[in-house]
Amino acid sequence: MPHADIRTPQTSISGSREALTDGVKMIVHDVTGGYLFTDNYNDNIGEAIQIWNEDALRTDVAVAGHRWYIAADDAGTYRIESGHRRHVLTASTVPNDHPRLRERSAALQEQQRWHLVPSLGTGGSYVIVPVMFPRYALGPYFGIQTGDVYVKPTRMWLDEPAIGHIWRIGDAPEA
Repeated sequence: MPHADIRTPQTSISGSREALTDGVKMIVHDVTGGYLFTDNYNDNIGEAIQIWNEDALRTDVAVAGHRWYIAADDAGTYRIESGHRRHVLTASTVPNDHPRLRERSAALQEQQRWHLVPSLGTGGSYVIVPVMFPRYALGPYFGIQTGDVYVKPTRMWLDEPAIGHIWRIGDAPEA
């Protein structure tokens, strides 16, 4: 019963869409321009995620929290893994809670799967929807459109994503 239509793109501009391929990516918030980043500069188990905007990017791979590995699965969904240790972004068991990094696990498979729904915007714009909670999408905590704020699934009212739910996903720069 998905509500951010995961089968077809949201209103998209024909020809501006590039296929999302597996690999090391950077995920940038479309409103703030900040990027999805692991909390505390590392990708330890249990870390939350946030919007961050440090420039220049860190070059030490152990603390380069701007790098994410996107991996497609057979179900047409994706795993979002930290770029260093490949810990998996895992939704909570309740929709309105912080996702955290966890070990990849068959027991947590549903919580570790995400729809990357093409969205209106420049090429590479997506709404990131947890498989477990199809009426929610990743966005800034409390809808606060700024940097240095935690990210969690927030409700898509009227079953449509808000501008704060849109992320650009592209190949990650080294630094």
